[in-house]
Amino acid sequence: MTVVVQRSERQDDGSNQKRAAPSSSSAVLRSAARAQARRSSGSPDWLAALQRATVEHAVSRSGEPFVVVLYALTTAGRQPTASLERARMYAAEKGWRIAGAAFDDCGMTEPNERPAWNQALRLLRGARAQGIVTVDRSSVSTNDTEYEQALLWLQDRRSFLEHVPIDWHPSPIT
Repeated sequence: MTVVVQRSERQDDGSNQKRAAPSSSSAVLRSAARAQARRSSGSPDWLAALQRATVEHAVSRSGEPFVVVLYALTTAGRQPTASLERARMYAAEKGWRIAGAAFDDCGMTEPNERPAWNQALRLLRGARAQGIVTVDRSSVSTNDTEYEQALLWLQDRRSFLEHVPIDWHPSPIT
């Protein structure tokens, strides 16, 4: 079951600005090749490196604030209120606009089988958002192959997946 808990429309300032075109597809290939080399080396951090490269690749292209979708995964009957709020605060501190927030309550299934995950990807494909923010990797998948496929799909579209760092705390309000 998918529940959309927040949805805001992208504000159009009339400038009809489009996302910057990729400067070079070779950068994507180089990053994927680096990830492949890390995976082959047996390094336990190869997926974390690919995730960071995906973010760096996407955010290097624009000076505009990014638009993101907040996403959470839970089990049936549980509300991910705290997870989505943490992701919202993190995105706000980064200066990112929030296009919406959604969650799947189907537990750990393949990401492509989840309605809300697919809704988030549709927002990326439609250029209504540039990234997805989750509280941790398990919101996407604990399966290395599924997670890698998600990261490469995002990177191919100059989009990103950001997880709230485990040691992150909101800045105090002054």
